[in-house]
Amino acid sequence: MGQTKPVVSGKLQPKPNNSFKKFLLTVMLGALLMGGAIIYWHYFYPFHKGYDKGVLLRFSQQRDLFSTCEGVLDHRAVQSGYSDADTLFFSVTDTALTRALEKVVGKKVLVHYDQYHGPIPWRGNNYNGQNLIDGQYVIDSLIRTEDSTATDF
Repeated sequence: MGQTKPVVSGKLQPKPNNSFKKFLLTVMLGALLMGGAIIYWHYFYPFHKGYDKGVLLRFSQQRDLFSTCEGVLDHRAVQSGYSDADTLFFSVTDTALTRALEKVVGKKVLVHYDQYHGPIPWRGNNYNGQNLIDGQYVIDSLIRTEDSTATDF
């Protein structure tokens, strides 16, 4: 019928130690920040930026789960010697650049690209094993275009 209250002696009860909770929270927050930094570095940080020139062999729009624009740049037409890097497989994310590249298929072009460690599906294909250096190449600007018969490009 009546509930009994626990008997409390005159001594003060020790407070629970919160230092372990603070330590665990700090470790979890540190791991979350480190994981976020690794994801940013792998997928969103362009580790290499550069220029490339060649003949734009192919440029197309691929529609699977995400609609992406993919292309192939051939270096052989503008290189003086033989190289293992005969082609560059790349993606394009900008719609205005997509329209510009569609008009210059078959011509010599100079483009600027960003290279990422890992691919993101909505940014395009990765082409692992097909490029000289693995990673995702994303063309972000068309610098110059000339006719493929020009010799002073």
